[in-house]
Amino acid sequence: MSQSGQRASEYSLTEKDNILMDGYRKSIKDGQIRVDPDQEEVIHELQNIYDQLIKTPAPIKPKKTLARFFSKSKNDPVLHKIKGLYLWGGVGRGKTHLVDFFYDQLPIENKMRLHFHRFMQIVHDEMGTLDSIPDPLEQVAKSFARRTRVLCLDELHVIDITDAMILGRFFQYLFDEGLILITTSNFHPDNLYKNGLQRDRFLPAIELLKENTKMVEMGGDYDYRSNAFKEIGIYYFINDQGSEEILEKHFHQLSGIELYEDKKDIIINGRLIPVKKFSPDVVWFDFNDLCNAPRSTEDYTEIASYFKSILISNIPVMGYDLDDAARRFINMIDTFYDMRINIVVSAEKEPEALYTADKLKFEFVRAVSRINEMQTDKYITSSKLTDDKKL
Repeated sequence: MSQSGQRASEYSLTEKDNILMDGYRKSIKDGQIRVDPDQEEVIHELQNIYDQLIKTPAPIKPKKTLARFFSKSKNDPVLHKIKGLYLWGGVGRGKTHLVDFFYDQLPIENKMRLHFHRFMQIVHDEMGTLDSIPDPLEQVAKSFARRTRVLCLDELHVIDITDAMILGRFFQYLFDEGLILITTSNFHPDNLYKNGLQRDRFLPAIELLKENTKMVEMGGDYDYRSNAFKEIGIYYFINDQGSEEILEKHFHQLSGIELYEDKKDIIINGRLIPVKKFSPDVVWFDFNDLCNAPRSTEDYTEIASYFKSILISNIPVMGYDLDDAARRFINMIDTFYDMRINIVVSAEKEPEALYTADKLKFEFVRAVSRINEMQTDKYITSSKLTDDKKL
């Protein structure tokens, strides 16, 4: 059976089924998350979309898009549309976690989950391969629609004029194809690309979002991500019992659902870098793969541009034999500090005792100072986790 041919009978959905809410309440019972009425409201909205997706066949799309606007024939094919969700609100409220939970539970194959920044990269890359045809944007939209029925985008915000100029038409093509959009954002659609150049050309995109998704504000003032750092801490010692288990717990608290458990590396500046785990916002490395291998400042910058939280295991004491690794470590900490990344690490010694040689002694003092600052409440609450408040 094709992906789009899946039917409700495969999943035996009944009126008593409430898969998302049951899973959400179990997480509360198990102590993984706290009771949150605002999150519970969002779960209800996601459950409604879930039920419609299971019960409703994939859309039958007319061969000619314009024909369906003018034809009144009873024999015309019908496009069954399901309204998506636009989930917006303050940072750290758990928006990403809830959408990840929905995505993980949704029992269809033709679904896609991307960070908005990565989504736009793919759109521009695919358009670049089709620049010889009259409307490459329409073909890219059709390509997305062939690959997925449900598109989950995280952190939709528009600051690039090139993106702003194409999103209206692109959303129109996607929605015409019957694609269902689930997206998170820190901004109400009316505030997207606010004060941007030629914003009037972006307004159709806003109207399409309002028409094709339900607007739900994620209220409350509890910051789950920042409080995870404050409550658990960020610096652990390798010889502490269970340091890897602690980092594992931290990873899951920050990422929620593990979407890429089968992936063991990521592509940075065209090269594969091994990882222990990663999710849309969080990545977990071993020290050797991050610092004791040929890495540049550009690599660390690229990593920091994709992820908000970075976990690093097994930082050793660095002597003369690890001067190159120590220099990379210093560059990495400088980069992550400047880009306000939150880190969680396990190390052999306290920061002041990690470097025992003389060559980089002065530079390492700065790195130690920054590591200590990165453990403070002030740094955590002003980090990239809360960066979108300032846009």
